[in-house]
Amino acid sequence: MGPQEPGELDCEVFTGTAIAARLGVAVETLRTWDRRYGIGPTGAGGRGAGGRRRYREVDVARLLTMRRLVAAGVPTAEAARRARSEQAPPSPAPSGDTAAAQTSTVGTAAQRGLLRAATALDAATVNALLTAAIAEAGVQRCWDELLRPALDELGHRWEASGKGVETEHLVSQIAGDVLRAVVAPSALEGREAAGQPAALMRPTLLLAAVDGEQHVLALEALAALLRQQGKAVVLLGASTPAAALDAVVRRIRPSGIFLWARVEGPAVVEAARTMRAWPAARARRPLRIVVGGQGWSATHVPAGVQRAATLAEAAAALESP
Repeated sequence: MGPQEPGELDCEVFTGTAIAARLGVAVETLRTWDRRYGIGPTGAGGRGAGGRRRYREVDVARLLTMRRLVAAGVPTAEAARRARSEQAPPSPAPSGDTAAAQTSTVGTAAQRGLLRAATALDAATVNALLTAAIAEAGVQRCWDELLRPALDELGHRWEASGKGVETEHLVSQIAGDVLRAVVAPSALEGREAAGQPAALMRPTLLLAAVDGEQHVLALEALAALLRQQGKAVVLLGASTPAAALDAVVRRIRPSGIFLWARVEGPAVVEAARTMRAWPAARARRPLRIVVGGQGWSATHVPAGVQRAATLAEAAAALESP
């Protein structure tokens, strides 16, 4: 809660950081909504020392309405107009599946909202949509029902017209930032005995992409899903050479390993060859090795290595035996 200036307000006021955490959006999103759409602090106390935004409960109510409408696919400017006037959508209240589709942070309506924001290069709204979807529906549903379908559509548009690659880049960049912001529940807990974080006391899962692989948003999504499930994750990310990956496996001795590859090639073959020695590196402790991506389709993987076609399959395969 932000400090009050004597005699200025007779109600609680909150900082932008506190409100952003409460709504599950970025602070920059709040700034953009205020600057561009007029959804911000109101009244004489709306700005504190140095021009910092200070929000009252009435402001928070408008912001909650704004976030709900944007997440449901309403254009940002229209959502702002409704939030300012605190009006409900002008259509009759739907029922059953129709009502769920119009209010969900994932699904067809949310995809339209995300595509509309991406086409307008409205980074703040893209961020708000993805952040709200993860907060309310979880990483897996956000990926399966919102983010991946929207990226597929943007890719089809670019292939058909040769234009619009910047929209796919924008969504991918923001999605990566949002996914990396997902933390394990234990990250908010106190430290365990011996001063070790709780996450480091649990079996570790290692995630990486094969050498040369740069497109790793799916890997980011898997890492976020596992963290949301309370797993301890070490994410090496893009383009990890087989020798470096082998050294990390022997150093941290993970309980599970996931390797991502979208494109076939020598790097995938080399990774498959290298992973044959990993079970021995774990000695008597069991090790789950899982691979994902189209790059593995023509490559023979060692016995015991599992292939995963979806985020859910990968997360389930990495569960400790």
